[in-house]
Amino acid sequence: MTAAPYPATCAAVIARFEDSRRAIDTLLATATPDLIAAAGTVQDWSLKDHLMHLVVWLEGITALLRYQSRPAAMGLRRSFFTDPAVTVDEMNAEIYERYRALPLPAALAAFAAASQAFVATLHTLADADLLKPYRHYQPDEPYEPDEDCAAPVIRWIDDNSYGHYEEHWPWMAARLARDVARQGG
Repeated sequence: MTAAPYPATCAAVIARFEDSRRAIDTLLATATPDLIAAAGTVQDWSLKDHLMHLVVWLEGITALLRYQSRPAAMGLRRSFFTDPAVTVDEMNAEIYERYRALPLPAALAAFAAASQAFVATLHTLADADLLKPYRHYQPDEPYEPDEDCAAPVIRWIDDNSYGHYEEHWPWMAARLARDVARQGG
């Protein structure tokens, strides 16, 4: 996740997202399917686990930008967004458990579909829409209690799309390097 200043236009958001997506695609292209799908744990995700984590959070921001329920799109209980005692780690653990047995082809298809839906949604927005507050898009949905929901939605776009991909890329690269080293090559 990056700090402000954020991209000022939808075209710039799309370009940044596509760059971060290409970086992950390039990393995946260096791995065998077995390495991508190698079993992970809730503390040490496989590459596939990272992909599904990114998918779910991207689907959430896409739903938000479409004025749809973010918790429903993510398949998470509303209480995850309203109870201050719930941590992001708990949300992520639920996502991990839900998708850890998902076959790799389905995970790759979900990654592609979520990316396409996000970009398509951005194409429907005006640049000024990036500056509207989170609560503009989710007036009847719960908010993350510790978040400033009056802040521009670009902050959540960053946190759940290109910034999220950039955050996970080093972890994914490190996991791949460890798995390759374990295989002796």
